[in-house]
Amino acid sequence: MDIYSTTELLGLLRMFDAPDVFILDRYFPGSVTSTTSEIALDKIIKNKKLAPFVLPTAKAKAGIREGYSTMTFTPATLKPMDVVDPERLIKRMAGESIGAGSLDPAARRDAIIGEILMEHRDQIARRRLWMAWQLLRTGQVVVEGPEYPSMTVDYNRDPLLTKALIPADLWSVEDADIVGDLENWAADIQLKSGAIALDVFFTPTVWNVVRKNAGIKELLDTRRGSASAVELGPVSVKSVRRVGEMGDFTFYVYAETYQDDDGNEVPYLGADEVVITGQAIDGTQAHGAILDKGAGYQPLDLFPKIIEEQNPSVESVLTQSRPLIVPGNVNASLCATVL
Repeated sequence: MDIYSTTELLGLLRMFDAPDVFILDRYFPGSVTSTTSEIALDKIIKNKKLAPFVLPTAKAKAGIREGYSTMTFTPATLKPMDVVDPERLIKRMAGESIGAGSLDPAARRDAIIGEILMEHRDQIARRRLWMAWQLLRTGQVVVEGPEYPSMTVDYNRDPLLTKALIPADLWSVEDADIVGDLENWAADIQLKSGAIALDVFFTPTVWNVVRKNAGIKELLDTRRGSASAVELGPVSVKSVRRVGEMGDFTFYVYAETYQDDDGNEVPYLGADEVVITGQAIDGTQAHGAILDKGAGYQPLDLFPKIIEEQNPSVESVLTQSRPLIVPGNVNASLCATVL
């Protein structure tokens, strides 16, 4: 049987729809590759100085230009690998005709390799999404695994942008000032980043509290001439749903989950958390060079290959990626624990 080339495998991957990665597409649309094992990030140091007053005849003084700092990180490699089980090549696949089946072993092999490639692509996409949410929630990404020592990629988000309400101020309290909190937190983001961030992400648990809040309902009273429009009724959310606008804010309910190593469903966004961000975070999906001769040691978002072994004869599908999620303006996000 022919061993697929990398080009053919990549073409097969692109024939299928990717998982819902709204967060990556909206807030981390940029793409950067590195031809080395490391990814270097330059951070320009800005200031908010005022232009000085001087006499018309005074000599101008040269100011000191802003500097920059460089951080380098070595991204971990993602390497999902699965065996093409020979037993499956001679058995009827799901969807085939009852009995001998309608596919020959070669066609089943193609279908099985396609399934494995889709699973790998989805696993890697979920890991990138997980890193994006870690960054939005905490301003850093903790990378660790069974064969990778724990490493924290800290983008130095300002501590003011991580909140935890005291019991008296929790949003579950009857007279909680949710609107006031959102306004103050958006102001904190603007103070620390110079950016406008007005996209608000609630979990279903938090949204169930928010939609019942008296202050929220009051703002939605159309008799006041408000242009705000938010769906306060029950909502069904598969992953992310835009539920409306209030003032300058856009509200989303986010319910996407992933499975941990034990098979438990884990939400990307904590059940009692709220995240405020915006496209001003200017995020990028960076990829380091694939350390594989078959990839030419070049940076690729995905590098699939088939590994064939003899005695016994075994085919395995391996997909490699070395992603790192990078914020252009890390202070353009805030996370608050509100319940």
